[in-house]
Amino acid sequence: MAILNYDPNLFRKFHKKTVKLIFGLWEYRLETTVYATGNIMGADLIEFAVEKAYALLETNDYGSPKLIMKNEAGETLLVEQDDDEADGEDWLKKMLVSAEIVAIEAEKKAGAA
Repeated sequence: MAILNYDPNLFRKFHKKTVKLIFGLWEYRLETTVYATGNIMGADLIEFAVEKAYALLETNDYGSPKLIMKNEAGETLLVEQDDDEADGEDWLKKMLVSAEIVAIEAEKKAGAA
């Protein structure tokens, strides 16, 4: 496995950062990838990625966020945010079991191929 060049100069520019997030309950998991740009790095980038993942979640018929997790056997678990849970993104943050910054892509210069 190649090691990511965690160059702080790249984070301070508007390069594209790729963050892999894994959410879990019991033995069920959901893996997703989120992209971010801007002057953000480290734990702030992870927090931003979770907030963005929350904003991108599908909703149920009542407008509450939901996600579907799977276990190793392929069985699914539907997880929905209760109306009583006014946590917003915190609801999803509580299920975060892994987060990794997996890539940083440099800005492409105008006219570059």
